[in-house]
This record gives sequence, C-alpha cells and structure tokens, in this order.
Amino acid sequence: MSVITIQNIIDNNSTKDAQKILRKVIEAQLRGCDTSALVEAARNSELVNGGAPGSKKIASVTFNQILDRMTTDALVMFINMEATNSCSGLDFTKTCFEAADEYVDNKETWPYFSPSRALSKTDLDITQYVNVDPVAEPTPPASSHGVEFNDDMLNIANMAMDKATFGKVTNIASVLEELAELRNRPTTTAVAPQPVQASGDIPDGKPVRMNAQDVFNLRDKLLDFDITAYEWDGINPLVPSIMQYFKFDIDALADLLWAREKNKNAWLVGHTGTGKSTLVEQVCAYTRTMFQRVNFDSDITRLEFVGKVDVTTDDDGNQVTTFTDGILPTAMQLPCVLMLDEADAIRGDIAYVLQPVLEGKSLRLLEDAGRMVHPHPEFTIVATANTAGSGDTTGMYSAAVKMQSAAAMNRYNVFINVDYMAVDDEMQVIKSIVPTLSKPIQQKLRSFITYYRSAIRIGEVTKPISPRNTITIAQYAADFEDRLGASGAFERALERNLFNAMDEGERAIAVGIADRNS
Repeated sequence: MSVITIQNIIDNNSTKDAQKILRKVIEAQLRGCDTSALVEAARNSELVNGGAPGSKKIASVTFNQILDRMTTDALVMFINMEATNSCSGLDFTKTCFEAADEYVDNKETWPYFSPSRALSKTDLDITQYVNVDPVAEPTPPASSHGVEFNDDMLNIANMAMDKATFGKVTNIASVLEELAELRNRPTTTAVAPQPVQASGDIPDGKPVRMNAQDVFNLRDKLLDFDITAYEWDGINPLVPSIMQYFKFDIDALADLLWAREKNKNAWLVGHTGTGKSTLVEQVCAYTRTMFQRVNFDSDITRLEFVGKVDVTTDDDGNQVTTFTDGILPTAMQLPCVLMLDEADAIRGDIAYVLQPVLEGKSLRLLEDAGRMVHPHPEFTIVATANTAGSGDTTGMYSAAVKMQSAAAMNRYNVFINVDYMAVDDEMQVIKSIVPTLSKPIQQKLRSFITYYRSAIRIGEVTKPISPRNTITIAQYAADFEDRLGASGAFERALERNLFNAMDEGERAIAVGIADRNS
C-alpha cells in the first residue's frame, strides 16, 4: 500500500475537497478526545462572532463548524500537532481562542496567530487516518431554532444560498435563528400603544385614548368609538398642521379611523383632487400622529425606497461601506402612518418588497447583510390611488397607472371611495378663504363646479377640477373683478387656471359648460 501524505491530498484535489479530506483526518485523529472545552473557548472568543477583522461567523458553534472555518494551513498545523502528541491540537487551538484578544487582526491562518514551519510539514504520513469513519461529536447545546444539521450537507446548502442571494445570505443557521426569534416574539396586536421616546428632532410622546367625535369635533354615531391620539412634549416635525377649513367626509373618515385602529391596510380610491391625500394627512394632524409620505407618480427606485450601500474612505484611506435606510425601513420603525401616494403607479419590484410589510411582518434588508427591520406596533400603511389597482378604464390616468397584481391588492383590507367634496361644503371653504368673493361670482362658480363635475362623471371631460383649482379661480376672480367685472373676471380666471391646460376638444366642452352657466 502506497503512503499517503498531506501533500498528496493537496496536489490531487481541489482546495475545497482537500480541506474536506483533511478535516476527516483530524476527526479520525481525535478518537477518544473530548472537544467540549475547545468548543466552549470558541464560543467565548473574539475570533468567533466578534467584530474584529479576523473573526469568523458561526451561528451554532460546534467542533465541526470550527474545522469548517479553518484554512488549509490551519488544518495542516492541527494535523501536525496531533501527530506529535494526542489531543495537543485541541489544547493548542483552545489556547489560541482564549488569547484571541491579542491577535484579532490575524486573517491568514484562522484561528492560529502565525504559521509555524515546524507545524506546516506536508510530507507527514497520514495513511492510517484516511478513509476512517469519523468520531461522533458530542451533541451541541440546543440552538434556538431547534434544527440539527448534517454538516456536510449544510456546507453545500450554504454555498447554494450564497450564490442564490449574490452573497447577501451565506448561513442558513443564522436565518433560522432569526426566524425562531420572530416566532418567539410576543404578539403586539393586544398591546396598548406605548410612549414614544425622544430621539433627534422628535420629542417625547404619550398616546391617549379619546372618542373620535371629540378629536374631530364632529357629532355622528359613525364616529362614536375610541381611537389613539398623541400628546407631545414639544413640536414634532413629522406631525402635519391642521387645515382649519378642511371638511371631512364622515363615511370616509370613520372607515379610515377604523382601519388604523385595527391595524388594517386601507386603499383610498378617487379622482384627482378629491382630497384623498389631504384626508390621510388631516387625520394624522387631528390625532397628532406622525406622518410620512412617498409619491409613486415619480420614478421611485428600490434604492430610495429600501436603502442603499454607500462606500466612503476613512482617515487611513480604507474603504468603508455603510448602509443608509430608505423611506420604508425608516418609517417602519416609527409609530407613524406611511402614505403610499399614487399607489396604482407603483413599480413591480417595489410592490414585491412591500408584500411582507403589508402582512405586518418584518423586512429583511438583503443589501445590509440580511438585517431584519421589525415594524413598530403603531406603524400603519395607507395607499391613495386614482383606481382600485385593476387598471384605468376611463383613460384619464392610463399614462401613469399600472395594473397591480392580485397578490399585492389582496394585502389591502379596506377600500374607501373618496368623492369630491359636496358643492355646498366646497363653497363654504372657498368663502372662508376668499371672503372678498362677490355673490355674482359665487353663483357662477357654484354652478360651474356642479355641471363640470357631472361632465367628469359621465366622461365628457377628463381633466379634473379639485378644490385647489376652485380656490385659485375664486382668488383670481376676486382680485380682477374691479377691473373686468364679475363675468370678465370669472371667465379670465377659468381660462388661466383650467382652459389653457386642456386640449382643444375638451377646452370647447369646458367653455360650453361655462357659457351655459354664466
């Protein structure tokens, strides 16, 4: 029988296969040796799961996992020590882990500090240890995930995971540890809202329970239930300001408050200018809830929404990578309402990222080494859109709207239709903001709003007219009435604010509506 040396194994196998054979040699050498002291030293060492450059990540520390992290040089050193004296490799390696604080920057021969020529002999005869059944390792302490691994298959699975996630996830055991932690985490659905600790510009906050009728100063049986509001010790820059002249639609308000209280995802649908976004903002203003908004009518990318990795250079000229949270993980960690404005224009890759968050689950940031972002118990998502997610059938919004997947829409629990403000309410708002508006122009504007909105509903015109438009028209007409008279000022205001922004066909229809009601 020919002699087998370490060098034979290195020469005749790939690096990974050679390391695998050398690990089996060590296991055969260690028959009768207790590895528990070494494993305990590794668990307490900076060279395992530490922050130093020379540290190795091991989710469940066992002797086989320690061997798995060793370089070829380290394995050769271990074999040479065992060949000299039984169990000396264990003792020396244990010493290396215990003294690791002095050598945490060592990366080359883990877990040893420097290669030793005496311990790096590759002509050593290891024939007797090749093809020997390995010694059974003592059962490690139960991990939190409760799953036992076949070490050889685990290595293969980890390599597959590494390739499948482009290097973002390299250890299945660590993923299972986090999953077990999430499963063991107590539910937050029955927990009362918690105080908000001051951080940065955000002051201390205290949640209070109040009847919705008292919060909004509106008496209606639909609002006769308790909701959460906040009291802040100072100015909170994320809480919107109250619009004194805003008129709430009681039906829509009651549904939105119910969805927030039950932690349900709400989808508000209605034409441009019906006040969907303002409704959400004003609910936050009256309840003094923090409010975050992201507009999907612009080209929002995953980098902006989820976050990105930045590479900088430190004072020593070394490159340092840092991850900056995007809009979603930042909002998730706050007791806030995140409003997804123009949600039916959202891109597919962004909609996919949102799915677990809409289910109330945590967000895994693969770009940040798989970090988990857990949602605050009072974090809520509200979407506003011109359609119900199934595409635009009117042709008014087809340039921007995308058909959303059934899976994405199924994660919204409450769909709320938001219509234009009643004309009488809208005129009250206009007169409050523009008190100088004359009665003749008031009558013209009331009539025009009524008939123009009817034309929108039956599809005669597609350009919406919102309270923003009507307030501007009133302000313009009031300022020009002294110079042009009521009719001239009103016609000029309509032209400047509305007609000039329309194509010829729709402009003719809109002008006709104005002429018939002048």
